[in-house]
Amino acid sequence: MKEMPEIMAFLNFKTKDKMRIKTTIYLILSLFALWLMSCNSSVSSEKIDKRTEKEKKIDSAKVADIKDKTEKVDKFLKFFFKETELNGVALVSYQGEIISQKVQGYANKKANEMLKLTTRFQLASVSKPFTATAIMILYQDSLLKLDDEVSKYLTGFPYKGITIRMLLTHRSGLANYMYFSEKLTNRKNVIYNQDVVNMMVKSKPAPYLAFNTKHDYCNTNYALLASIIEKISGITYKEFMQKRIFDVAGMKNSFFYEEGKVNPTENVALGYHYRWEVALHTYQEGVLGDKGLYATVEDLFNFDRALYEEKILKKETLALMHENGNPELEKSNYGFGWRIPQTDPFKGVVYHGGWYRGFNTIFVRDLKTQSTVVMFSNVRTRILGEAFHEIIRILRNEERNEVTLSALSDTLAAKLKRDSLEAN
Repeated sequence: MKEMPEIMAFLNFKTKDKMRIKTTIYLILSLFALWLMSCNSSVSSEKIDKRTEKEKKIDSAKVADIKDKTEKVDKFLKFFFKETELNGVALVSYQGEIISQKVQGYANKKANEMLKLTTRFQLASVSKPFTATAIMILYQDSLLKLDDEVSKYLTGFPYKGITIRMLLTHRSGLANYMYFSEKLTNRKNVIYNQDVVNMMVKSKPAPYLAFNTKHDYCNTNYALLASIIEKISGITYKEFMQKRIFDVAGMKNSFFYEEGKVNPTENVALGYHYRWEVALHTYQEGVLGDKGLYATVEDLFNFDRALYEEKILKKETLALMHENGNPELEKSNYGFGWRIPQTDPFKGVVYHGGWYRGFNTIFVRDLKTQSTVVMFSNVRTRILGEAFHEIIRILRNEERNEVTLSALSDTLAAKLKRDSLEAN
């Protein structure tokens, strides 16, 4: 067979020439492979770049939105604090991020001690969502049922048919211990939760209403819930709250005040009636569950985040707390420790307010925007509700114009005047 001249020529090359050719071919093939890899890399980089650009647009829009909300909330809080001369603190978060904080006034007027963001305030009835959360922890742990009767846990409890659910939703119809204890004690000795139970067992104060007939807000309900928590857990209410809520949520500054016992004094605000009259502690401040919790605005923000992150309760359990518990209530309902607005623009909001011995508090969770509004004052006032309404409108892009803000200014002035007249 006649061989091809190209092959014959190759075969006739010297070894040195053959090696040179092989090396050249290897280099050419290597360069070609590198070129192919470079092309593939460019295509891949192009895709990554496109994907990154999309993410950048989303991030940019989010940053712009947060910046816009921050500016508007800052502007409103500046307006609100100036118009009302509010002695207090405020924290607002949006989509899980703190966007605005403000503080103004005195923690202790006589000592010239100014308020700080780390000042601890008496939360008054904002303690109730925490007590309700503790009950739901026990429910989630299968240690109680919501329709268990109170008498199952509190020995000798004389009111048959009243359940844990009724206590949570304020449908028990029971008398308020803050009133019946005035007649059943000497008002000199501090009373505690067990004393409230004992008074009810021994004296059987007449209920205000038949149980489960309608909503009747009553502090007795949450004092009894605290006693049930102690009975089931085998530890004190304070210990349970510290272990299962405060430590888990990172509420490092929170504590429960009990009159007649040793309590923290650092960074604690005094409560004042109007015109700087100190609101003195009373014999009823040994009772917890309905009040007594001291905390900072950041503590409540941390609690809010812990709820979203399911560190304390599963989302299904938390959802039970946000269900309407009172079918007869139309404008604003009440679930388990939360008030639940039923009308726009506040559907999707849960909140609780508090008033006690000069302290006024509001804790708002907007489930629609994952926002939080926390405002505390230690000088008697009724205007915090006006602030949270406006802030929620801003966060939901429904803020008012300058004309309505002017009208709000007039409303605030009228309420402040009323507060002054009622305090004198």
